[in-house]
Amino acid sequence: MEQRKGSDVFVQSVNEACNDFNLIPNQAFIDKVWQLHETLMARNGVILLGATLAGKSTLYKVLAKIYPKLVSASSNDDGRVMMHIISPWSLPSKYLYEWSEPEKNKWNDGIITKALRELSANSPTSPRWLILDGHVHSELVGHLHTLLDAGRKLTLPSGEILQVSFFMALPRALQ
Repeated sequence: MEQRKGSDVFVQSVNEACNDFNLIPNQAFIDKVWQLHETLMARNGVILLGATLAGKSTLYKVLAKIYPKLVSASSNDDGRVMMHIISPWSLPSKYLYEWSEPEKNKWNDGIITKALRELSANSPTSPRWLILDGHVHSELVGHLHTLLDAGRKLTLPSGEILQVSFFMALPRALQ
């Protein structure tokens, strides 16, 4: 097992969370939860790759559950993770970001844009995750690449630039 700060608390927290989910964790799973945690601390976004039923969704759910125990008392962070989970294939791609109604001269937010606005508007200290769970196509990833760089901006079809909060992580589970 790799060395980590607060290792006993971390392992105990993962075991308790897994018990709440009726799961029995092995050391490999505990290590993966730690790796995801460390990666989210260092990166703007994460892509979880794996076969169907490999445990990608369980991984981020366990991390979200234990996150309050990982946060130091001095950080002004209550540790509660706010998540929006979206299945990108559940809607036509035009409804993911923004679409226009030319007859009304109006742009409508898509489901991802609405989620990003809501996540950006809430507490600046708690972690916020937009999770795109399921098969993700290249067009979707192409639009999101600017959220994963240091600027954390999304340019919408209308030309509006949506700035995403500094504390937002974008774990994306792909199949």
